[in-house]
Amino acid sequence: MTDRLGLLERSELTPAQTEVYDGLASYTEKKFKGAFKARDDQGRFVGPFGIILHTPELAKAYMQLTGSVAGIGGLDPEARETAILVVGATTGAKYETYAHEPVSGFKREELDSILAGKCPSTFEGKRLTAYKVAVALQEKGPLSKELWDEALETFGRDGAISLVHYVGLYRYVATLLNGFDASVPEPDPRKIPTAYPSNLSPVMLFPLVELALFVITLTNSVYAHQPSDWLATVETFSADFLYPGNGVIAASGKYPIFQSDVKGRVDVTTAFIGDELNVEYIFGLFAQVNETNAHLQDTFLLPVPISGKLQSLAIQDNIVSLSNIVDFTYFKQNITLPILLDAWFAFDRKTNQMQQYDVTFRRFAWFWKDVIPKLMPDLEKENHVRAGSMGQQELITLHAARHICSEHDKYCTDPANRQYDSTNDCLNFLVYNRTFGEPFELGPMSTVPTLASPMSHLLRSGLMSGGKMCLGRNYSQNVNQDMYEHTWIAPTSNSPESMEGISDHSMLELVNANMVVPHPFTMGWFPSVAMLYVGLSGDPDNGTVLTQADPPPLVLGDRLSTLSSSEPSVQTAILGTPANIGSL
Repeated sequence: MTDRLGLLERSELTPAQTEVYDGLASYTEKKFKGAFKARDDQGRFVGPFGIILHTPELAKAYMQLTGSVAGIGGLDPEARETAILVVGATTGAKYETYAHEPVSGFKREELDSILAGKCPSTFEGKRLTAYKVAVALQEKGPLSKELWDEALETFGRDGAISLVHYVGLYRYVATLLNGFDASVPEPDPRKIPTAYPSNLSPVMLFPLVELALFVITLTNSVYAHQPSDWLATVETFSADFLYPGNGVIAASGKYPIFQSDVKGRVDVTTAFIGDELNVEYIFGLFAQVNETNAHLQDTFLLPVPISGKLQSLAIQDNIVSLSNIVDFTYFKQNITLPILLDAWFAFDRKTNQMQQYDVTFRRFAWFWKDVIPKLMPDLEKENHVRAGSMGQQELITLHAARHICSEHDKYCTDPANRQYDSTNDCLNFLVYNRTFGEPFELGPMSTVPTLASPMSHLLRSGLMSGGKMCLGRNYSQNVNQDMYEHTWIAPTSNSPESMEGISDHSMLELVNANMVVPHPFTMGWFPSVAMLYVGLSGDPDNGTVLTQADPPPLVLGDRLSTLSSSEPSVQTAILGTPANIGSL
């Protein structure tokens, strides 16, 4: 793969380019998770990433612009991807459509329609509006008032602004791709093995459709029940929790991994029931600050998660337990500290969606005690308090109250929902009639931040009852709270629950394979996930295929198992890494 500027290897980069390279590597891996190729096999960035790497200062500005556009909010991922694909299709920027086809999650026929310049017949609502606006912006002249009004009605003001910015941003990307003739990565060539097990024939000419059906049948019989399903979902969830993606999800109000009735509990706050509340708190609570303009804003007391590292993991059937070390940062103060998050997840076996979760912020009180003194100088300046004249608890209570009162003045303009006659009334009530709370009381404290739905939170923190969130907590009741419908005790991987939908033959093979103890001297380990060899019985030299009196063997590790006589006369060997033994 080449382009007009050439692809750069990391070893030949300047220090400034190396900094950009490492930042892009982290960004693309976490955001896109291998959905498309951002780097070639030599580790060189391709597409727009390879282009901006030639100009590191511009690259930094570009990434900052990208984050700022994402920070506008109000536009759900499907509408965003619709706009991007329209721009890529109309400009002929092949890498743009190549990269965003898998990211969009759209059906193949929908993608083909967009590439052909037609609106997919399945598009309606937000996707339809995004398509029409994006197409109109490719033409000369201003966007019509009718379309702008439709965008406002569909997405709201922030969403409509975000949509136009995304179209403009990806027009710029398309210009770079076309101007520097960025090529689209080719798929990896199929690697045919040069040596075969001695008891198997080389791969013969096998009808493509028949082979595909054979492989699909084999994998589909167990795919929906593999631990890798839950692992992939948890990896996606962990990445989506990080900035800036968490803000985009919070603004959309939707998250496909959550069931509509998902139940969750976070030890430092409270329980969250339903997808709407979970999206707002889990993603929105930690997405209140934009890196670009953090220095212009007052300090937000909760930090922003920017990166994570898996510490431990266990998966049994549909139950996942893990620990992640997540780096949280205060952009304004340039302070970053780790927090260890322990989590349990339970997933629906049919939909792959999250049913429930239980999360613990381990040592959060220690984190809070360590970070607050570092924030004090800025908190004193922002609240016009003389250095050292207020204690920590007193100052952060005042700081949070000022934030809430500011939001109240901004949003509670209707007499029906206005709770205070003046800002001073608001401050007096919150400072003297509501307690800030300890680190384990983030839920009931009076300073609940306003998120995607500021009105609901303002009502919870003021003169009203406090809603369902600002409630006192009893230690024993909290510990003994029984809120989950599904058990946290994971059944074994060959239980009836995890065998649902698997054929009798495959079920028997799974049970037997789970009892096999693999011995290194009886196995051949290969660095691939799995290699499938298919050989037809007979003489390959003269093209004859003979019938066998006995069914051929299916080799699973060091154990031979006989296929039923109804199976086709095909010899099969599955050899793989230790991770897939027993899960064939």
